[in-house]
Amino acid sequence: MNINPTSNYTSEAYSSSGFSGMMSGIDTEALVESMLSGIQGKIDKQNQEQQKLEWQQEIYRSVISKIQSFQTKYFDLTSSTSLRTEAFFNKMTTTSSNSAAVKIAATNSSMAQDFTVQVAQLAKAAKLTSGKVSTGEIKVNFDESFFETTSQELKIKVGENEQSINLLDYDSVDDIAAAINDMGLGVNATVEEGKLKLDGGETEFTVSGSENAISTLGIKAGTVKANDEDKFVLESSKEVDLSKLDSEPKETAELNFSLNGISRKITISKDEANPIEYLREQLKKNFGTSVTVSDDGTITTGKGQSLSVSGDVEAIGLTSTASTNLRTSAKISESGLAGLVADENGKYNITINGHDFSFDGDKTINQMINEINDAEIGVTLSYNSLSDAFTLTSDDAGKGFEINVSGNLADAMFAGAKFTEGQNAVVNINGTTVERTTNNFTYNGVSLELKAATGSYEIGDDGNVVTDADGKFVTKDGTVDNAASVESVRDTDAIVSVIKEFVNDYNALIKELNGYTHAAANDYEPLTDAQKKEMSEDEIEKWEKKAKEDLLRNDRDISNFLNSMRTAIYSKAGDNGNTLAQFGINSSSEWKDYGKLEINEEELKNAINTVPDLVKKVFTGENGLATKLNTICKNTANVSSASPGSLVKLAGVEGKASEKNNTINTRLDAIKDKLESLKQVYELRKSRFWKQFNAMETALGNMNSTSGYLTQMLGM
Repeated sequence: MNINPTSNYTSEAYSSSGFSGMMSGIDTEALVESMLSGIQGKIDKQNQEQQKLEWQQEIYRSVISKIQSFQTKYFDLTSSTSLRTEAFFNKMTTTSSNSAAVKIAATNSSMAQDFTVQVAQLAKAAKLTSGKVSTGEIKVNFDESFFETTSQELKIKVGENEQSINLLDYDSVDDIAAAINDMGLGVNATVEEGKLKLDGGETEFTVSGSENAISTLGIKAGTVKANDEDKFVLESSKEVDLSKLDSEPKETAELNFSLNGISRKITISKDEANPIEYLREQLKKNFGTSVTVSDDGTITTGKGQSLSVSGDVEAIGLTSTASTNLRTSAKISESGLAGLVADENGKYNITINGHDFSFDGDKTINQMINEINDAEIGVTLSYNSLSDAFTLTSDDAGKGFEINVSGNLADAMFAGAKFTEGQNAVVNINGTTVERTTNNFTYNGVSLELKAATGSYEIGDDGNVVTDADGKFVTKDGTVDNAASVESVRDTDAIVSVIKEFVNDYNALIKELNGYTHAAANDYEPLTDAQKKEMSEDEIEKWEKKAKEDLLRNDRDISNFLNSMRTAIYSKAGDNGNTLAQFGINSSSEWKDYGKLEINEEELKNAINTVPDLVKKVFTGENGLATKLNTICKNTANVSSASPGSLVKLAGVEGKASEKNNTINTRLDAIKDKLESLKQVYELRKSRFWKQFNAMETALGNMNSTSGYLTQMLGM
């Protein structure tokens, strides 16, 4: 025989439907409910206890959070408003009479001080600056053959090797694929379902050509990027239809000119009698005298300006986009860098201070600059589009740094370059001359940033700045010494402001907690489910608010916290045994304030200005007030599982180990177990009572049936 060791709890109860009460006329449901009122009362009592504990836990956790916030703000050593640190009471404010020359970045000193700063020269980094690196002109030559021949050109380039075909020479896309394979570039062309596929394997390649040729093949011009398998593959986006190729010679050439980012389109007809003169007129019309065209077709711009031309450039004798200035977005080989020649391997090389770099012609100028700067070799490369010049700047200022370059790329970039030696900052502080390799340094805890020279000073035969009998720099005749005067004083206002915040936050905290512990007792208990059914939501809300008011009345843990805080506030603190009252911070004379603090701001300011060390010692150190208050807060609200505070042990904190492991949760678990037991008893008794009443109704029904039958048989 199998025995199931588990029993199933069910809340199903016998109802009053059917014949229950029909024979006896008894209100069975009401009678059963009355008979169960005792056990229901016990259930309601446990539910109310459960609700009160949950409300208490919620309030305790709110109190824990507020104590923690108070502790973190004023006692955490990493807080900028920590009253436990001497650094807070040593806050200094520093001013400079000449902020344009000397900027005060920060003050870490606790000393009040003032000094003067003369700046003879700033520290500068060594620089190597090129001359103009491009030709500064675009040479054009009207080419009538552009209008006489028809070509829909496709170009493929691998490294420095470029081959091209005219798509109009082929009858099918298969013929085009065969022609590409015959180029010998290593790019394999195949056709699948009318679509062209170019596969360079592990070799990068570039595709270009006429716009009509590119669009007909359904591909994108540019350098092909590697796929997920690190293969370089380009495929048509559609089936190739060679009927889309334009086989008619062009009647006009469209040129796009861009001056300093402003673009204009100029169209030249093949029948133009004097194309150079026409181009000169159109450029003047669009850009004024900023662009000039000589009789031999040389286009130049004003100083510091940049002009580029794209479009049908073959019509004016160019092979690709051209510019008067270097185009940093262009490939090194096509950038317009004057005098640039690749080595025998098609590479462009530059060595900077012993660091070697080698680039393919397909790398852009921007990519080249970024790669050099990312190498962190102690110098930074930049390009100035206004001066059309490269500059290599030492990352560290100061004299003694060298910048050496070599290589075919360096020959083009830095031909005729000018080297500017770095220099140290030369500064005089209170009559003492010092040199620094940087414009940012610290003197007596004050961080200085030199922005400009404070005057024009005499230089002696030895190359040093001349000083007077006091050791200060001597100005040149007729010039003015604008020495910066730096003054550092204690920032009393900032210190007072935080202490005022501390007093206000302390008062707000103890007011709230005293409100809990001194609340008047009331008779509002949590509502039962039956009571809630008879009330509106607003009435329930108001009732529960009253029921929560006295939950922490005379609470021992919170009272202990408040008493400890008051004792620490009123007791002597610091090594000299001073109190807050000596510095203008006293307790309220109203007993109902329960230890509220009042502050006399003038007395506090005077104490900080006259006896700053005494004020500091009252708060800081092992015997300081801030240390004592921090310990009290930790003893009450510390969330560490190793040493939880008293309230944390009691109520726990969400998200921590104590969330489940706390005294209130243990009591709640016990109540839940008791409720489960009471509910089982309730259901068992309810079931038994209903069975008994239903049996009675059945018996009464049988008796009535028998009586009716006898009456009928006897003819009564």
